[in-house]
Amino acid sequence: MCLWGNLEKIRKEIDYSGAELIRIENEASFKKAFGEIQGEKLKTSPRDYDAEHEFIEYLKLKSFTVTTPLKDQEINNGQFIKRALEAFNTMRPFQEFLSKAVEEVEDGSGLL
Repeated sequence: MCLWGNLEKIRKEIDYSGAELIRIENEASFKKAFGEIQGEKLKTSPRDYDAEHEFIEYLKLKSFTVTTPLKDQEINNGQFIKRALEAFNTMRPFQEFLSKAVEEVEDGSGLL
């Protein structure tokens, strides 16, 4: 689960740039590797966000997770490092989106 301050920053980024997150999730390579962004989720909309918000399903998330299955064979036949690097590279735009939201600039304030 995200720390509350970080979660609030991520929600603000989703509020302002949710279309970018949708674009990342809908990228063919991302969909093939991870499917959908998952995580622990609120049952209702978070405080300060309308239940009809266009990005409400992302705003309800309390954690942000992507996973990709690996077969034992992929780990044991020497393909693990290759597959892991492919997954990390595919995940990079998602990680950058989250990092951008919580990153702090020199004066200590958030980017938003």
